[in-house]
Amino acid sequence: GNAQRVSGTPHSWSDGQAAWDNGRMSDWVAYKKPQSMGYYKKQEVEYQFALANAFTICDAYHCAMHAGTNPNRKFIWTGTNGPTGAGVASVVNEFDGIGPSTEGYEWTTYPERLQQAGVTWKVYQNMPDNFTDNPLAGFKQYRRANEQSGQPVSNDTPICPAYDEKIDATQPLYKGIANTMPDGGFLGTFKADIAQGKLPQVSWLVAPATYSEHPGPSSPVQGAWYIQEVLNALTENPQVWSQTVLLVNFDENDGFFDHVPSPSAPSKDINGVVYGKTTLTDQQVSFEYFNHPAVATSKSQPKPDGRVYGPGVRVPMYVISPWSRGGWVNSQVFDHTSILQFLEKRFGVQEPN
Repeated sequence: GNAQRVSGTPHSWSDGQAAWDNGRMSDWVAYKKPQSMGYYKKQEVEYQFALANAFTICDAYHCAMHAGTNPNRKFIWTGTNGPTGAGVASVVNEFDGIGPSTEGYEWTTYPERLQQAGVTWKVYQNMPDNFTDNPLAGFKQYRRANEQSGQPVSNDTPICPAYDEKIDATQPLYKGIANTMPDGGFLGTFKADIAQGKLPQVSWLVAPATYSEHPGPSSPVQGAWYIQEVLNALTENPQVWSQTVLLVNFDENDGFFDHVPSPSAPSKDINGVVYGKTTLTDQQVSFEYFNHPAVATSKSQPKPDGRVYGPGVRVPMYVISPWSRGGWVNSQVFDHTSILQFLEKRFGVQEPN
């Protein structure tokens, strides 16, 4: 078969915990299928190697949880999967499409903090084809903005209205889940905003399924093309490029194996005793274990099992900018919250979650 089109593997909370096995990393094939042990050679991912050789790659960047897409992406946009935000927890995909504002999550997200601080921001995505990769869709405040926008979008509607920036005056959160790339996700509005000097200070790009580089619907070649289009758009405007850093990351590892153990909090035995040692108090590490309830409107979150949330397996991170050229490797330990820490330092907007 064609390795570019390799099928995805299981990558949810239960199989992630089973394969990781409290740090033993011993049951990958049993829970993630044989293809989870596969890998690509340089000639199969030439563009990805070229990016790494030209800019900076982080080789100790981990997904935030031993889980799938939506819980990990909450860390990217909010700094938590719930425990430090609202005393709740999300460990499996739920509320990942736009639904009624009576359901979902309620803690404050980082785009809201940017909005309050006067830092411009926008999520570039196509609706309905964002591959349900935008976790803001699961928050009540964004769902409410969608309902009150006069141009509501939905993951279940084949054709959604294009985003009208005039709505921003009354519903500023709407641009977090709106159809901001109505051309099918082919970056038309992103390129236009660059050309017109309207690119926000902080932008999130959510690729359509075909170009997400996710095993199954996408491939490394298709993901490479999309990154190339984004990078070409930025570099065609020297003024914009001179002030931009493009961070390319992946929410989780699908289910593919990595030989590097994750820097997770210590696991506990059946008696609740910690394996190994920690310098932190029980209170300080209490947010690291799945002992928190689901939100009241949840229908699919499993019962708390006391297991470690994460961090999980390593995932790629490219740092692409005029200041990160040279084929550097950064081996500092990072996870998805590291992006928010970077934004905190750049804009001075703190994320207390």
